[in-house]
Amino acid sequence: MISPLPSISAESAPNNWAPTTIEDFSTSQKHRIRSAGFQFALLDTALRDLFNRWKKNRLSPTTAATLDNLFGAESAAAALSDGPTAIEFHSNEDSLKVIGSDQPSIADPRHWALLHLPGLRSWWTPVLRSTHFESLRALVPNAWTVEDAKLPPGSVIVGLDIPDWSHLPRCIATGRRFVLWERVSGSAVEIQAVSAPQSGGVLIEVPACAQRLKANYVKTDSRIELKQLQIHR
Repeated sequence: MISPLPSISAESAPNNWAPTTIEDFSTSQKHRIRSAGFQFALLDTALRDLFNRWKKNRLSPTTAATLDNLFGAESAAAALSDGPTAIEFHSNEDSLKVIGSDQPSIADPRHWALLHLPGLRSWWTPVLRSTHFESLRALVPNAWTVEDAKLPPGSVIVGLDIPDWSHLPRCIATGRRFVLWERVSGSAVEIQAVSAPQSGGVLIEVPACAQRLKANYVKTDSRIELKQLQIHR
């Protein structure tokens, strides 16, 4: 299992997982768990289109610059798949957030940040349809591209309500936890502040966790269905 969150073990001991039934979850969580495999297959298709437009210089200069910072010269579409086989979630009350997957594209924090990028909302909505777009945004942790570009006077970073990264301690003081993922190392560490933004960095808000879940999916014909659900003890 791949996860950008340092507190999540890449491989949990098999005897730490026990079968559970989806009937133990709320109606909204049942729907999100069942549909997550299909939702991320849609995202992979949309990402292929986005990266193709980037390669052909069909994106706005601002969005293209963000993708340049996030992916550099690497092939952004190389790790995309046709659908997941396993996804791990943090569950907390009625919230459900992806924290890892056996598919690199689902666990890539850069893809999470792109879903939350305000400049891409008008592109995602028609490509994914607004319902799938909002469902995917709700499934992935809050994530922000860390860039050194200054915001216009009076503007704030959406979701953090701060004018620049030096004010992040204000958010941490309220009890929120963050990790900073760096493209060069491919790893993340929990932080207290972002003092020197690095190109390609992604700030991830660690989702609250009351329970860890692992959902296994199977692809049959054109459908991706839930095969097994496990709970972490």
